Amino acid sequence: MKSLLSRAQSKKLDFDFYFRVALYILIAAFILLKIISSNHNLYFDRDEVRKLLRTSGFTNQQFIQLTYNAEPINVNKLLGQYQVPCGDCKPKPNLSALTNNLEHPPLYYILLQNWLLGIGYLFNSKLFSTLISIATIPAIYWLAQEIFNNPQISLLSATLFTVSPYLFSMGQHVSQYSLWGALICLSSALFVRAARNNNKLLLTLYTATNLLGLYTHLFFILLIFSHGYYLALNRSWRSLQYYWISLSFSILCFTPWALSILSQREKFEETAGISDESVGAAPNVLGSFMNGTTAVIQTFWKNSNISLLSNDFVQNPLAISIAIFILATLTYYICLRLFTQKNSLLVLSVLYGTMLPLMLLGTLLGHGLAYKVRYYLPAVIFFIIGISFFIVQQLHHRDQRRRFLGIGLLSLVLLSSCISTSNLFVKVVSNQSSGPQLGAAYELVAPVINQANKPLIISSEEYIKVLMLSHRLKRNAEFLLLSDASSNLVQVIQPKITEYQNSYSEIFIFNPSKNISKSLTQAGINSNKFPERWRKPVAYQVLK
Repeated sequence: MKSLLSRAQSKKLDFDFYFRVALYILIAAFILLKIISSNHNLYFDRDEVRKLLRTSGFTNQQFIQLTYNAEPINVNKLLGQYQVPCGDCKPKPNLSALTNNLEHPPLYYILLQNWLLGIGYLFNSKLFSTLISIATIPAIYWLAQEIFNNPQISLLSATLFTVSPYLFSMGQHVSQYSLWGALICLSSALFVRAARNNNKLLLTLYTATNLLGLYTHLFFILLIFSHGYYLALNRSWRSLQYYWISLSFSILCFTPWALSILSQREKFEETAGISDESVGAAPNVLGSFMNGTTAVIQTFWKNSNISLLSNDFVQNPLAISIAIFILATLTYYICLRLFTQKNSLLVLSVLYGTMLPLMLLGTLLGHGLAYKVRYYLPAVIFFIIGISFFIVQQLHHRDQRRRFLGIGLLSLVLLSSCISTSNLFVKVVSNQSSGPQLGAAYELVAPVINQANKPLIISSEEYIKVLMLSHRLKRNAEFLLLSDASSNLVQVIQPKITEYQNSYSEIFIFNPSKNISKSLTQAGINSNKFPERWRKPVAYQVLK
C-alpha cells in the first residue's frame, strides 16, 4: 500500500516538475518573440500615428501648417520630427499637445516621451509597450498567487498572458493599454493583500496605484468599483471603510483632469467619437453582450490583423456562442467554489463588474463602446486567471474524466494561442502585418515605392494616412504635401510633376481623388496604377 502511495506521489511530482518546466520554456520563448517583433513591426495604425504625433509635442493642426506647404520634405525628417520627440527641432515642440486629447489621460505619453528622448532612433517606438507588457508577466503571477495561493495557477496565468494573441497585439501597440494592463494587476494584487489584513502601507500603495491607473485610462474607475463590489459581496465591512477612504482620495487627486473634461465637454465628445454617432436602432442588450464576449475569443485566437483596433469574430455566431458558454461554465464553477476559496469571488466581481457597465453604456448611449474589444482588458486579465484556476483544479481532480477534461482544455488554449500568436509574429517579421485602415494596401504600395532610388510622393491625403505610409518607406523617399483646401488642386499638381520630374527618379501620387486622376489623364500624364487588385488604386506611378 505504501509502495503504491509513494509511486502515485512520485508521478505527481514528476508531472508538476515537467508542467512547470514546459510553462517556463513557453514564457521565455514568447518573450523573445515579443521583443524581436516589436523592433521589426512597421505597421502603425491610425491611433498609433496620432498618439506618436501627440507624444512628439505637435498637434495635428501644427503638423498640417508646417508640412502641407507644397515643399518637399524627407521621410526621415517627417518621422524624426513628428513621430518622436525632437528637442533640437525648430519650431520647438509644444509639450501641451500631451493634454490635447482629453479621452486619453497623459501618464503613458509622458513616460513614452521621456523614453523616446532617451533612445531616439535606436529602437522601434513599439518596444516601450512591449517592455511594459513583459513586466506585467510577474505582476499577473503575483495577482493570481494573492487570489488562489497556488503556484501552478499563478504560473499558468502568467503563461496564458504571455502567449495570448490579444495581449501580444496589445504589447505591439503604441498606446496606454500595456500600462493599463500592468496597473490592473498591481492594483488588484495590492487590493487583495491590503484587504486581508487592512495594512495601512499596502492601502497607501493601492491608492497610489489607482491614481496612476486613472491617469492612464478613464475606464480604470470600473476596476476600482469592482473591488468595492467584491468587498460588499464578501461582507468585509471594515475593509470597505478603508476602501472608501482610498477611493475618495484617488478621485480627489483625479479631479483636475475630470474638470478639464467637463469644461471642454464638446471637444471631449468629438475626440472620443461620441457626438458623431447616433443612437440608431433600439437598444439590444443581448447583441452588446455577444459582441463583448469577443474579448474572450481573442484571448486565445486572433486573425491575421496585428492591430489592437481590429475586432475579429464579431459577426461569427458560433464563436460568440462558444465564448458565452465558456464564460457561463467558468462562472458556475467559481460559484461552486466560493465557500472554500472566497477570493475566487474577486474574479467574478472584476469579470462582470468591468464588462457589464461597458455593454450597458454601449447599448443605452448607442455609440459602440461594447464593440471595442480593447476596453475589456480588465475582464480579459481576470478571465485568464479564472480559466487557469479551472484548468489546474481539473488536472488535480480525483475523477479521471475530469483530469482528461483539464488536459484537453489546457492543450486547446495553449495550442490555439501559440499558433495564433506565432502567425502574428511571422506576419510582422515578414513585413506583412496589417489591420484596419488600409494596412493591407500600404503593405503592397510601400515595396513598389521603395524600389525607386529617389522617389517623390505627391499627396493631398489626410495626415494620418501619410504618416501610416511613411513608417513603411525608406528614408530616401520624400513627400510633397498639398492642402486640399484649394479649389484648383488639380492645377497645382500638374506643374509640380513637371517641376520635379528631373529631380527625382520616380514620382508617385498617393490616394488621388477621381477628379485628380481624370484631370491627369486628360493632361496626357501617363501612370501605372497599383495595387492592381484594388478597385480604387492607392497610388499612381507617373511614367516619364
